[in-house]
Amino acid sequence: MSLPMNVRHGWLQHLAIQLHHQRLHSASIMETALDIMNEVVSAQFAYLVVFGANYEIESAYSLGDKYGVFTRGRWGQLLLQRLTQRIQERYAPVVFNNLQTEPELGQLMHNLHIPQPYSALALPLMCEDVLLGAVVFVHAEPEGFDDALIADLAEAASFTACALANAREHQRTIEIMSRQIEQERLRRDLSAMIYHDLRGPLHNIAGSLSRLERFMQRDSSTASSLIRIAATSTQQMMRMIKSLLDIERLESNSFVDLKPVTIKHLLQEAVDMVNTLAYESEQAILLELDEQDLVVEADRDMLLRVMINLLENAVKHTPRGGRIVVSTQRLEDDIQVRVTDTGPGIPLHLQQEIFDKYVRLKSSFVRDGYGLGLAFCRLAVEAHGGHIWVESDMNGGAVFAFSLPAAREAVIA
Repeated sequence: MSLPMNVRHGWLQHLAIQLHHQRLHSASIMETALDIMNEVVSAQFAYLVVFGANYEIESAYSLGDKYGVFTRGRWGQLLLQRLTQRIQERYAPVVFNNLQTEPELGQLMHNLHIPQPYSALALPLMCEDVLLGAVVFVHAEPEGFDDALIADLAEAASFTACALANAREHQRTIEIMSRQIEQERLRRDLSAMIYHDLRGPLHNIAGSLSRLERFMQRDSSTASSLIRIAATSTQQMMRMIKSLLDIERLESNSFVDLKPVTIKHLLQEAVDMVNTLAYESEQAILLELDEQDLVVEADRDMLLRVMINLLENAVKHTPRGGRIVVSTQRLEDDIQVRVTDTGPGIPLHLQQEIFDKYVRLKSSFVRDGYGLGLAFCRLAVEAHGGHIWVESDMNGGAVFAFSLPAAREAVIA
């Protein structure tokens, strides 16, 4: 089919205008382009496909095929596969003037009792030498596509490809900007939380040192207790500050220094550091560890702070005289650590979002202590290829758990 020059110029201009009106929306661009192009071709079947990674089909839009001729069974699939493969190989239009003369396709047409001779055309969707996809038309007549029509359709495919490339780049830019905005909100949120949380340890240090001066001469045991409180509070502050710095590193996907670490050694160290807080609340921290030396590939300092944060949360939300149980278990290729307390537990509606970086601002329940620590724990565990979650204990408390991939070589560190 050959169109007069003024008609050809008119529909291409119309296509360009309509593509512009789709406001960088990929699905609308695909539908608009194929609809307009097929008005010119009047094909029995039209198909537009966009490739993703490794030329896998990312999205597609089709027209026609009223009787299912091109999509029922092997013939239609083989035809579309053959055409798109040729496009990927040649980066140029592919024409089958008579499908009955094509090896294998012609025999399949005969076996399916398809009487029409049919012709087919496939066009690459190219923009700046990048193959984004293909457009396929199948005509009911042989020789359904002359050189002039193919040239016009190739130009239309070029318009469409560039519109799709712009839409894809637009979407990528939006995603990058969204991530940057989210990271900036996270930094502001965590900065506000850390300033708030630092006041507690600072108050403890100032109060302990003030009382220490009064009791130093007359009560050495009280002085020792105050020194322990001041030392513990100082350690808390150091961890908070380092957590703030590490959260920025984790959000920017910076490298995590992984080395073999023995879980039980790290847990014992974490318990030793939190025991002072538990002692002040008359709480007991119990270790129920797997008999094996469970080893993970981890950033030792970062994983230690995850454990300390979970233990401190448990201490904070466990009543006086309660207990906290820390257990480990190997499950296939993962190692699981569980911190179970005897506190009030976490409401079910918060268990899915407790590690969200904004949950502390949205819920009065987590305002007292949940926030910076759990946000850091989630980022740190996920940076190690693990998973962290919370669930209810059958006795009413909360269970904070995380799993990490087991080290391939059990090297104790």
